[in-house]
Amino acid sequence: MRKSFIFYRTFYNAVQHLPEAEQLQILMAIIQYALDETEPALTPHLQALFEVVRGNLDSSKEKYDRGKKGGRPTSGFDNGKPKSIQVSTSENLNAFRLSQEKTNDNDNENVNENVNAYVNHNVNDDAHESCISDIAFIELYAVQLKTTKDEVLRLMDFFHKHCKLTDKAHPNISEYKRHFNHWVRHQDVKPIPKKQPWEDPIAYENEVRRKLGKPPVE
Repeated sequence: MRKSFIFYRTFYNAVQHLPEAEQLQILMAIIQYALDETEPALTPHLQALFEVVRGNLDSSKEKYDRGKKGGRPTSGFDNGKPKSIQVSTSENLNAFRLSQEKTNDNDNENVNENVNAYVNHNVNDDAHESCISDIAFIELYAVQLKTTKDEVLRLMDFFHKHCKLTDKAHPNISEYKRHFNHWVRHQDVKPIPKKQPWEDPIAYENEVRRKLGKPPVE
């Protein structure tokens, strides 16, 4: 039993996009495991997410136990046994992502793929909804791209579909907007349509008078 443990930011990053009820479950599982070594009883996709942080919790516990015994062993052995090699949380996360690229019949890998899709697509959906409801964001791009707000909305819908088809995930809305900003520069943007002569008769008359060398109509 321990009185405290280190809660890393990577833990927060791993669970922040889950629904609040599931956030509470996975956070309590982390706390109970870190303090009391209680094995969690979670749903399959939450268990898969818990496994991502387990290695870091185990590493932290081993350091805590070594400290109680007087510090880190000076040799490559601990109590006569080879020391286990600890893997950092970032390496665990990288391994977790790489596992999504492999398709096989292993149940755990299938669960991991489902978790990855569930979290990533929810992030993209939330970011898309936030962008299309942000009037200032839409007007800014309409001015920068010299197009209409409807065209910006069309491009944003197209970008959202592109992210889903390519399985491109974004950790937050800022990254989503940054990716959109780079992507839209390489797209064919429809310019603002020019008004027809009958839509702005004064402008049309002034254009004719300009060609004839006459002063414009005030």
